[in-house]
Amino acid sequence: MRRSLRFFVALTISLPVALVCVLHYPGSETSVLSLLVLFASSPLWIRFGKSLWRWLTRQDIFCPLIAFPLAYIAWFAIGSINFVEVRTSIDLGAFEPIPSKILVYAGIGLAGYLCGARSSLLTSREWRRNSVPPVQWTWEPKSFRVAVLALAFVMLGTYLCITAQTGIPILGSEPAQQRLVVAEYHWLGTPFFASAFTVLFLLLSRLWMGTGRLAAATRRLSIGGALLVLLAFLSFGGRAPFFGAILTALVLYHYLKKPLQFGKLTIIAVILFAWLSVYGYLRDLTLGNSTDWLESVGLSGPMQPFAYCYLYIRQSVATFRDVVQVIPSQVPYQYGAITTLPFQSVLPGHHQMSDWFFRNLLGNEFVGQGQPASILGPFYADFGPVGIFVGMFAWGLLMSKLYRWMLKDRRLIPTMIFAWTTQAGLFGLFGGVFGYLDALMIPLCWVLLDFLIRPLAHRTKLPHRVQGIA
Repeated sequence: MRRSLRFFVALTISLPVALVCVLHYPGSETSVLSLLVLFASSPLWIRFGKSLWRWLTRQDIFCPLIAFPLAYIAWFAIGSINFVEVRTSIDLGAFEPIPSKILVYAGIGLAGYLCGARSSLLTSREWRRNSVPPVQWTWEPKSFRVAVLALAFVMLGTYLCITAQTGIPILGSEPAQQRLVVAEYHWLGTPFFASAFTVLFLLLSRLWMGTGRLAAATRRLSIGGALLVLLAFLSFGGRAPFFGAILTALVLYHYLKKPLQFGKLTIIAVILFAWLSVYGYLRDLTLGNSTDWLESVGLSGPMQPFAYCYLYIRQSVATFRDVVQVIPSQVPYQYGAITTLPFQSVLPGHHQMSDWFFRNLLGNEFVGQGQPASILGPFYADFGPVGIFVGMFAWGLLMSKLYRWMLKDRRLIPTMIFAWTTQAGLFGLFGGVFGYLDALMIPLCWVLLDFLIRPLAHRTKLPHRVQGIA
Protein backbone atom coordinates (compact mmCIF):
# COMPACT_ATOMS: atom_id res chain seq x y z
CA MET A 1 0.00 0.00 0.00
CA ARG A 2 2.78 2.42 0.87
CA ARG A 3 4.59 1.56 -2.34
CA SER A 4 1.47 2.30 -4.39
CA LEU A 5 0.93 5.55 -2.49
CA ARG A 6 4.48 6.71 -3.21
CA PHE A 7 4.03 5.80 -6.86
CA PHE A 8 0.83 7.82 -7.22
CA VAL A 9 2.39 10.80 -5.41
CA ALA A 10 5.26 10.74 -7.90
CA LEU A 11 2.80 10.41 -10.77
CA THR A 12 0.74 13.35 -9.44
CA ILE A 13 3.84 15.53 -9.37
CA SER A 14 5.09 14.44 -12.81
CA LEU A 15 1.78 14.95 -14.64
CA PRO A 16 1.56 18.78 -14.22
CA VAL A 17 5.25 19.09 -15.18
CA ALA A 18 4.63 17.08 -18.35
CA LEU A 19 1.58 19.17 -19.22
CA VAL A 20 3.53 22.42 -18.78
CA CYS A 21 6.27 21.10 -21.06
CA VAL A 22 3.75 20.18 -23.73
CA LEU A 23 1.98 23.56 -23.59
CA HIS A 24 5.02 25.84 -23.34
CA TYR A 25 7.56 23.98 -25.51
CA PRO A 26 5.53 22.64 -28.47
CA GLY A 27 7.54 20.63 -30.98
CA SER A 28 10.68 20.37 -28.82
CA GLU A 29 12.32 17.17 -27.66
CA THR A 30 11.08 17.89 -24.14
CA SER A 31 7.53 18.16 -25.42
CA VAL A 32 7.78 14.86 -27.31
CA LEU A 33 9.19 13.12 -24.23
CA SER A 34 6.43 14.57 -22.08
CA LEU A 35 3.78 13.31 -24.50
CA LEU A 36 5.29 9.85 -24.28
CA VAL A 37 5.15 10.05 -20.46
CA LEU A 38 1.50 11.07 -20.56
CA PHE A 39 0.62 8.31 -23.01
CA ALA A 40 2.50 5.62 -21.06
CA SER A 41 0.94 6.62 -17.75
CA SER A 42 -2.63 6.90 -19.06
CA PRO A 43 -3.65 3.34 -17.99
CA LEU A 44 -2.46 4.04 -14.46
CA TRP A 45 -4.42 7.28 -14.31
CA ILE A 46 -7.53 5.51 -15.59
CA ARG A 47 -7.13 2.93 -12.84
CA PHE A 48 -6.57 5.63 -10.25
CA GLY A 49 -9.61 7.55 -11.54
CA LYS A 50 -11.83 4.49 -11.20
CA SER A 51 -10.65 3.94 -7.62
CA LEU A 52 -11.27 7.59 -6.78
CA TRP A 53 -14.74 7.42 -8.36
CA ARG A 54 -15.66 4.34 -6.30
CA TRP A 55 -14.45 6.06 -3.14
CA LEU A 56 -16.51 9.17 -3.85
CA THR A 57 -19.67 7.15 -4.39
CA ARG A 58 -19.36 5.84 -0.82
CA GLN A 59 -19.06 9.27 0.80
CA ASP A 60 -21.47 11.99 1.86
CA ILE A 61 -20.74 14.22 -1.10
CA PHE A 62 -21.79 17.44 0.66
CA CYS A 63 -19.31 16.85 3.47
CA PRO A 64 -17.09 19.96 3.87
CA LEU A 65 -14.02 17.93 2.88
CA ILE A 66 -15.48 16.79 -0.44
CA ALA A 67 -18.01 19.08 -2.18
CA PHE A 68 -16.38 22.46 -1.64
CA PRO A 69 -12.74 21.40 -2.32
CA LEU A 70 -13.77 19.67 -5.56
CA ALA A 71 -15.71 22.74 -6.72
CA TYR A 72 -12.86 25.03 -5.64
CA ILE A 73 -10.23 23.06 -7.61
CA ALA A 74 -12.47 22.89 -10.68
CA TRP A 75 -13.19 26.64 -10.49
CA PHE A 76 -9.56 27.80 -10.51
CA ALA A 77 -8.45 25.09 -12.94
CA ILE A 78 -11.10 26.01 -15.51
CA GLY A 79 -10.67 29.72 -14.86
CA SER A 80 -6.94 29.51 -15.63
CA ILE A 81 -7.34 27.88 -19.07
CA ASN A 82 -7.71 30.01 -22.21
CA PHE A 83 -10.37 28.34 -24.33
CA VAL A 84 -10.72 31.34 -26.65
CA GLU A 85 -8.49 34.19 -27.80
CA VAL A 86 -10.04 37.62 -27.26
CA ARG A 87 -8.53 41.07 -27.70
CA THR A 88 -7.97 43.01 -24.51
CA SER A 89 -10.16 45.87 -25.72
CA ILE A 90 -13.18 43.57 -26.07
CA ASP A 91 -13.52 42.07 -22.61
CA LEU A 92 -11.37 44.21 -20.28
CA GLY A 93 -8.40 41.86 -20.49
CA ALA A 94 -10.27 38.92 -18.98
CA PHE A 95 -8.57 36.51 -21.40
CA GLU A 96 -5.01 37.61 -20.83
CA PRO A 97 -2.87 34.75 -19.43
CA ILE A 98 -3.33 33.79 -15.79
CA PRO A 99 0.13 33.78 -14.13
CA SER A 100 1.25 30.85 -11.99
CA LYS A 101 1.23 33.16 -8.95
CA ILE A 102 -2.57 33.06 -8.99
CA LEU A 103 -2.54 29.27 -8.77
CA VAL A 104 -0.12 29.55 -5.84
CA TYR A 105 -2.59 31.81 -4.04
CA ALA A 106 -5.37 29.37 -4.89
CA GLY A 107 -3.26 26.60 -3.34
CA ILE A 108 -2.76 28.68 -0.19
CA GLY A 109 -6.51 29.15 0.07
CA LEU A 110 -7.22 25.46 -0.42
CA ALA A 111 -4.61 24.52 2.19
CA GLY A 112 -6.16 26.96 4.67
CA TYR A 113 -9.63 25.62 4.06
CA LEU A 114 -8.58 21.97 4.43
CA CYS A 115 -6.72 22.74 7.65
CA GLY A 116 -9.80 24.45 9.09
CA ALA A 117 -12.24 21.76 7.97
CA ARG A 118 -10.01 18.85 8.97
CA SER A 119 -9.51 20.25 12.47
CA SER A 120 -13.12 19.37 13.38
CA LEU A 121 -13.76 16.32 11.17
CA LEU A 122 -11.50 13.76 12.79
CA THR A 123 -12.49 10.46 11.18
CA SER A 124 -13.55 9.46 7.67
CA ARG A 125 -16.53 7.59 9.12
CA GLU A 126 -18.18 10.94 9.81
CA TRP A 127 -18.72 11.59 6.12
CA ARG A 128 -19.76 8.17 4.92
CA ARG A 129 -22.84 8.44 2.69
CA ASN A 130 -25.06 6.18 4.82
CA SER A 131 -23.74 7.19 8.23
CA VAL A 132 -25.88 10.32 8.68
CA PRO A 133 -28.89 9.48 10.89
CA PRO A 134 -32.39 10.50 9.77
CA VAL A 135 -33.75 13.93 10.61
CA GLN A 136 -36.50 14.11 13.24
CA TRP A 137 -39.64 16.17 12.62
CA THR A 138 -40.15 17.90 15.98
CA TRP A 139 -42.54 20.70 14.97
CA GLU A 140 -45.96 20.71 16.56
CA PRO A 141 -48.50 20.88 13.66
CA LYS A 142 -50.34 23.96 14.89
CA SER A 143 -47.19 25.96 15.57
CA PHE A 144 -45.86 24.97 12.13
CA ARG A 145 -48.97 26.27 10.37
CA VAL A 146 -48.92 29.51 12.37
CA ALA A 147 -45.25 30.10 11.56
CA VAL A 148 -45.70 29.44 7.83
CA LEU A 149 -48.77 31.70 7.60
CA ALA A 150 -47.09 34.54 9.51
CA LEU A 151 -43.99 34.34 7.32
CA ALA A 152 -46.12 34.16 4.18
CA PHE A 153 -47.88 37.41 5.17
CA VAL A 154 -44.51 39.10 5.74
CA MET A 155 -43.29 37.83 2.38
CA LEU A 156 -46.39 39.01 0.52
CA GLY A 157 -46.48 42.39 2.24
CA THR A 158 -42.83 43.24 1.60
CA TYR A 159 -43.05 41.97 -1.99
CA LEU A 160 -46.00 44.25 -2.73
CA CYS A 161 -44.22 47.21 -1.13
CA ILE A 162 -41.10 46.67 -3.24
CA THR A 163 -42.90 46.13 -6.53
CA ALA A 164 -45.20 49.11 -5.88
CA GLN A 165 -42.13 51.36 -5.90
CA THR A 166 -39.91 49.61 -8.45
CA GLY A 167 -42.31 47.64 -10.61
CA ILE A 168 -41.64 44.00 -11.51
CA PRO A 169 -38.17 44.02 -13.11
CA ILE A 170 -38.62 40.86 -15.20
CA LEU A 171 -41.60 42.49 -16.97
CA GLY A 172 -39.70 45.68 -17.76
CA SER A 173 -37.89 46.52 -20.98
CA GLU A 174 -34.42 46.17 -19.37
CA PRO A 175 -34.62 43.68 -16.47
CA ALA A 176 -30.81 43.47 -16.28
CA GLN A 177 -30.78 47.13 -15.27
CA GLN A 178 -34.07 47.37 -13.39
CA ARG A 179 -33.09 44.58 -10.99
CA LEU A 180 -30.40 46.91 -9.60
CA VAL A 181 -33.08 49.29 -8.33
CA VAL A 182 -34.40 46.60 -5.99
CA ALA A 183 -31.08 46.62 -4.11
CA GLU A 184 -31.77 50.19 -3.00
CA TYR A 185 -34.70 48.91 -0.91
CA HIS A 186 -32.66 46.51 1.22
CA TRP A 187 -34.63 47.55 4.30
CA LEU A 188 -37.57 45.80 2.61
CA GLY A 189 -35.54 43.23 0.74
CA THR A 190 -34.02 41.66 3.84
CA PRO A 191 -37.37 40.74 5.48
CA PHE A 192 -38.74 39.65 2.11
CA PHE A 193 -35.92 37.25 1.28
CA ALA A 194 -35.65 36.00 4.86
CA SER A 195 -39.36 35.15 5.01
CA ALA A 196 -39.50 33.83 1.43
CA PHE A 197 -36.55 31.47 1.84
CA THR A 198 -37.92 30.25 5.17
CA VAL A 199 -41.37 29.53 3.74
CA LEU A 200 -39.85 27.77 0.72
CA PHE A 201 -37.60 25.44 2.71
CA LEU A 202 -40.21 24.71 5.39
CA LEU A 203 -42.74 23.68 2.74
CA LEU A 204 -40.23 21.54 0.88
CA SER A 205 -39.01 19.94 4.10
CA ARG A 206 -42.55 19.11 5.18
CA LEU A 207 -43.18 17.61 1.76
CA TRP A 208 -40.03 15.45 1.75
CA MET A 209 -40.17 14.39 5.39
CA GLY A 210 -43.87 13.47 5.30
CA THR A 211 -43.85 11.04 2.38
CA GLY A 212 -46.75 8.59 2.72
CA ARG A 213 -48.47 10.49 5.52
CA LEU A 214 -49.40 13.84 4.03
CA ALA A 215 -52.90 14.47 2.73
CA ALA A 216 -53.23 15.20 -0.98
CA ALA A 217 -54.41 18.75 -0.27
CA THR A 218 -51.39 19.42 1.97
CA ARG A 219 -49.06 18.07 -0.68
CA ARG A 220 -50.58 20.25 -3.40
CA LEU A 221 -50.45 23.30 -1.11
CA SER A 222 -46.76 22.71 -0.34
CA ILE A 223 -45.83 22.30 -4.00
CA GLY A 224 -47.90 25.32 -5.05
CA GLY A 225 -46.46 27.53 -2.31
CA ALA A 226 -42.89 26.54 -3.20
CA LEU A 227 -43.47 27.33 -6.88
CA LEU A 228 -44.93 30.74 -6.02
CA VAL A 229 -41.85 31.62 -3.97
CA LEU A 230 -39.55 30.61 -6.83
CA LEU A 231 -41.67 32.65 -9.23
CA ALA A 232 -41.31 35.68 -6.95
CA PHE A 233 -37.51 35.25 -7.03
CA LEU A 234 -37.54 35.10 -10.83
CA SER A 235 -39.68 38.22 -11.06
CA PHE A 236 -36.83 40.34 -9.65
CA GLY A 237 -34.59 39.43 -12.60
CA GLY A 238 -31.66 38.31 -10.43
CA ARG A 239 -29.87 34.98 -10.56
CA ALA A 240 -28.65 34.63 -6.99
CA PRO A 241 -32.00 34.22 -5.13
CA PHE A 242 -33.50 31.72 -7.56
CA PHE A 243 -30.46 29.54 -8.16
CA GLY A 244 -29.35 29.84 -4.54
CA ALA A 245 -32.75 28.49 -3.53
CA ILE A 246 -32.45 25.60 -6.02
CA LEU A 247 -29.00 24.61 -4.76
CA THR A 248 -30.02 24.83 -1.10
CA ALA A 249 -33.10 22.72 -1.83
CA LEU A 250 -30.86 20.16 -3.53
CA VAL A 251 -28.73 19.83 -0.38
CA LEU A 252 -31.87 19.58 1.77
CA TYR A 253 -33.25 16.83 -0.47
CA HIS A 254 -30.00 14.95 -0.03
CA TYR A 255 -30.35 14.92 3.76
CA LEU A 256 -34.11 14.80 4.17
CA LYS A 257 -35.34 12.56 1.39
CA LYS A 258 -32.72 10.53 -0.46
CA PRO A 259 -28.91 10.72 -0.68
CA LEU A 260 -27.52 11.78 -4.05
CA GLN A 261 -24.66 9.77 -5.49
CA PHE A 262 -21.62 11.50 -6.90
CA GLY A 263 -22.36 10.69 -10.55
CA LYS A 264 -25.96 11.85 -10.43
CA LEU A 265 -25.03 14.97 -8.48
CA THR A 266 -22.36 15.83 -11.05
CA ILE A 267 -24.91 15.67 -13.86
CA ILE A 268 -27.37 17.81 -11.86
CA ALA A 269 -24.63 20.38 -11.13
CA VAL A 270 -23.72 20.66 -14.83
CA ILE A 271 -27.37 21.11 -15.81
CA LEU A 272 -27.92 23.71 -13.07
CA PHE A 273 -24.83 25.68 -14.10
CA ALA A 274 -25.83 25.56 -17.77
CA TRP A 275 -29.31 26.76 -16.83
CA LEU A 276 -27.74 29.60 -14.85
CA SER A 277 -25.65 30.45 -17.91
CA VAL A 278 -28.60 30.54 -20.31
CA TYR A 279 -30.63 32.64 -17.87
CA GLY A 280 -27.84 35.21 -17.57
CA TYR A 281 -27.39 35.31 -21.33
CA LEU A 282 -31.08 35.89 -22.06
CA ARG A 283 -31.30 38.57 -19.40
CA ASP A 284 -28.19 40.38 -20.66
CA LEU A 285 -29.65 40.52 -24.17
CA THR A 286 -31.82 43.36 -22.85
CA LEU A 287 -28.64 45.48 -22.64
CA GLY A 288 -28.39 45.63 -26.44
CA ASN A 289 -24.90 44.82 -27.70
CA SER A 290 -23.61 43.09 -24.56
CA THR A 291 -23.09 39.78 -26.43
CA ASP A 292 -21.75 41.09 -29.74
CA TRP A 293 -18.18 40.23 -28.84
CA LEU A 294 -19.11 36.54 -28.59
CA GLU A 295 -19.78 36.54 -32.33
CA SER A 296 -16.47 38.27 -32.97
CA VAL A 297 -14.54 35.34 -31.48
CA GLY A 298 -16.35 32.77 -33.62
CA LEU A 299 -19.04 31.53 -31.25
CA SER A 300 -22.26 30.79 -33.10
CA GLY A 301 -25.65 31.81 -31.74
CA PRO A 302 -26.65 28.41 -30.25
CA MET A 303 -23.31 28.17 -28.40
CA GLN A 304 -23.32 31.64 -26.90
CA PRO A 305 -25.69 30.96 -23.98
CA PHE A 306 -23.56 28.06 -22.76
CA ALA A 307 -20.33 30.05 -23.15
CA TYR A 308 -21.50 32.15 -20.20
CA CYS A 309 -20.69 29.18 -17.93
CA TYR A 310 -17.01 29.63 -18.72
CA LEU A 311 -17.20 33.42 -18.59
CA TYR A 312 -18.53 33.43 -15.02
CA ILE A 313 -15.53 31.43 -13.89
CA ARG A 314 -12.89 33.08 -16.06
CA GLN A 315 -13.87 36.66 -15.29
CA SER A 316 -13.73 36.17 -11.53
CA VAL A 317 -10.27 34.56 -11.72
CA ALA A 318 -9.06 37.27 -14.11
CA THR A 319 -10.33 40.00 -11.81
CA PHE A 320 -8.46 38.39 -8.92
CA ARG A 321 -5.34 38.40 -11.12
CA ASP A 322 -5.76 42.14 -11.76
CA VAL A 323 -6.38 42.86 -8.06
CA VAL A 324 -3.14 41.08 -7.16
CA GLN A 325 -1.29 43.29 -9.65
CA VAL A 326 -2.69 46.48 -8.09
CA ILE A 327 -2.58 45.56 -4.36
CA PRO A 328 -0.26 46.36 -2.62
CA SER A 329 1.96 47.86 -5.37
CA GLN A 330 -0.40 50.77 -6.11
CA VAL A 331 -3.10 50.53 -3.44
CA PRO A 332 -2.38 49.40 0.15
CA TYR A 333 -4.07 46.49 1.88
CA GLN A 334 -7.49 47.38 3.29
CA TYR A 335 -6.99 45.64 6.67
CA GLY A 336 -10.46 44.20 7.08
CA ALA A 337 -12.49 46.94 5.38
CA ILE A 338 -13.52 44.71 2.44
CA THR A 339 -14.46 41.61 4.41
CA THR A 340 -16.65 43.65 6.76
CA LEU A 341 -18.48 45.56 3.99
CA PRO A 342 -21.68 43.46 4.31
CA PHE A 343 -22.03 44.44 7.97
CA GLN A 344 -21.90 48.13 7.06
CA SER A 345 -25.10 47.77 5.03
CA VAL A 346 -27.16 47.94 8.24
CA LEU A 347 -26.07 51.55 8.61
CA PRO A 348 -28.03 54.40 6.96
CA GLY A 349 -27.24 55.20 3.35
CA HIS A 350 -26.15 53.14 0.37
CA HIS A 351 -23.10 50.90 0.78
CA GLN A 352 -21.29 49.25 -2.11
CA MET A 353 -20.02 45.71 -1.70
CA SER A 354 -16.63 44.20 -2.58
CA ASP A 355 -17.47 43.69 -6.27
CA TRP A 356 -17.96 47.45 -6.66
CA PHE A 357 -14.70 48.12 -4.81
CA PHE A 358 -12.81 45.93 -7.26
CA ARG A 359 -14.54 47.52 -10.25
CA ASN A 360 -13.61 51.03 -9.08
CA LEU A 361 -10.12 49.87 -8.11
CA LEU A 362 -9.44 48.60 -11.64
CA GLY A 363 -11.10 51.62 -13.29
CA ASN A 364 -13.47 49.59 -15.46
CA GLU A 365 -16.62 51.15 -16.86
CA PHE A 366 -19.42 48.89 -18.09
CA VAL A 367 -23.17 48.53 -17.75
CA GLY A 368 -24.18 46.35 -14.82
CA GLN A 369 -23.07 45.70 -11.29
CA GLY A 370 -19.61 45.26 -9.85
CA GLN A 371 -16.69 43.01 -10.70
CA PRO A 372 -16.31 39.98 -8.39
CA ALA A 373 -12.78 38.70 -7.75
CA SER A 374 -13.57 35.10 -6.74
CA ILE A 375 -13.73 33.89 -3.17
CA LEU A 376 -10.11 34.94 -2.59
CA GLY A 377 -10.46 38.59 -3.64
CA PRO A 378 -11.82 40.08 -0.39
CA PHE A 379 -9.36 38.09 1.74
CA TYR A 380 -6.39 39.17 -0.37
CA ALA A 381 -7.48 42.81 -0.56
CA ASP A 382 -7.49 43.00 3.24
CA PHE A 383 -4.35 41.11 4.28
CA GLY A 384 -2.70 39.56 1.23
CA PRO A 385 -1.66 35.88 1.19
CA VAL A 386 -1.95 35.73 4.98
CA GLY A 387 -5.54 36.93 4.69
CA ILE A 388 -6.27 34.21 2.12
CA PHE A 389 -5.01 31.45 4.42
CA VAL A 390 -6.68 32.78 7.56
CA GLY A 391 -9.96 33.60 5.81
CA MET A 392 -10.21 30.21 4.14
CA PHE A 393 -9.19 28.49 7.39
CA ALA A 394 -12.05 30.26 9.18
CA TRP A 395 -14.46 29.25 6.42
CA GLY A 396 -13.39 25.61 6.60
CA LEU A 397 -13.69 25.64 10.38
CA LEU A 398 -17.20 27.12 10.19
CA MET A 399 -18.33 24.54 7.64
CA SER A 400 -17.01 21.62 9.69
CA LYS A 401 -18.57 22.94 12.90
CA LEU A 402 -21.96 23.31 11.23
CA TYR A 403 -21.63 19.84 9.72
CA ARG A 404 -20.92 18.23 13.09
CA TRP A 405 -23.75 20.21 14.65
CA MET A 406 -26.09 18.88 11.98
CA LEU A 407 -24.91 15.31 12.60
CA LYS A 408 -25.37 15.65 16.34
CA ASP A 409 -28.65 17.61 16.41
CA ARG A 410 -30.92 15.81 13.95
CA ARG A 411 -33.58 18.48 13.65
CA LEU A 412 -34.68 20.49 10.66
CA ILE A 413 -33.17 23.90 11.52
CA PRO A 414 -29.52 22.70 11.81
CA THR A 415 -29.94 20.87 8.51
CA MET A 416 -31.36 23.99 6.84
CA ILE A 417 -28.49 26.13 8.15
CA PHE A 418 -25.85 23.70 6.92
CA ALA A 419 -27.55 23.43 3.51
CA TRP A 420 -27.69 27.23 3.22
CA THR A 421 -24.03 27.63 4.23
CA THR A 422 -22.97 24.97 1.72
CA GLN A 423 -24.83 26.87 -0.99
CA ALA A 424 -23.21 30.15 0.11
CA GLY A 425 -19.76 28.58 -0.16
CA LEU A 426 -20.31 27.06 -3.60
CA PHE A 427 -21.80 30.24 -5.08
CA GLY A 428 -19.23 32.22 -3.10
CA LEU A 429 -16.52 30.90 -5.41
CA PHE A 430 -17.69 33.63 -7.79
CA GLY A 431 -17.47 36.63 -5.50
CA GLY A 432 -16.94 35.69 -1.86
CA VAL A 433 -18.92 33.99 0.88
CA PHE A 434 -21.70 36.03 2.50
CA GLY A 435 -21.05 38.81 -0.01
CA TYR A 436 -24.23 40.57 1.12
CA LEU A 437 -25.76 40.86 4.57
CA ASP A 438 -28.91 39.01 3.52
CA ALA A 439 -26.90 35.83 3.05
CA LEU A 440 -25.89 36.02 6.72
CA MET A 441 -29.17 37.34 8.09
CA ILE A 442 -31.26 34.46 6.71
CA PRO A 443 -29.63 31.68 8.80
CA LEU A 444 -29.67 34.01 11.82
CA CYS A 445 -33.43 34.37 11.32
CA TRP A 446 -33.70 30.58 11.35
CA VAL A 447 -31.81 30.45 14.64
CA LEU A 448 -34.29 32.97 16.08
CA LEU A 449 -37.21 30.97 14.70
CA ASP A 450 -35.80 27.81 16.24
CA PHE A 451 -35.46 29.59 19.58
CA LEU A 452 -39.08 30.73 19.47
CA ILE A 453 -40.57 27.48 18.23
CA ARG A 454 -38.59 25.00 20.33
CA PRO A 455 -40.69 25.37 23.51
CA LEU A 456 -43.79 24.50 21.47
CA ALA A 457 -42.01 21.65 19.74
CA HIS A 458 -41.08 20.07 23.07
CA ARG A 459 -44.77 19.88 23.97
CA THR A 460 -45.27 17.31 21.21
CA LYS A 461 -45.82 13.99 22.95
CA LEU A 462 -44.48 11.62 20.29
CA PRO A 463 -42.41 13.31 17.58
CA HIS A 464 -42.38 10.71 14.85
CA ARG A 465 -39.30 9.48 13.08
CA VAL A 466 -39.26 10.17 9.39
CA GLN A 467 -37.34 8.79 6.49
CA GLY A 468 -33.79 10.13 6.33
CA ILE A 469 -30.83 9.27 4.16
CA ALA A 470 -29.70 6.18 6.06
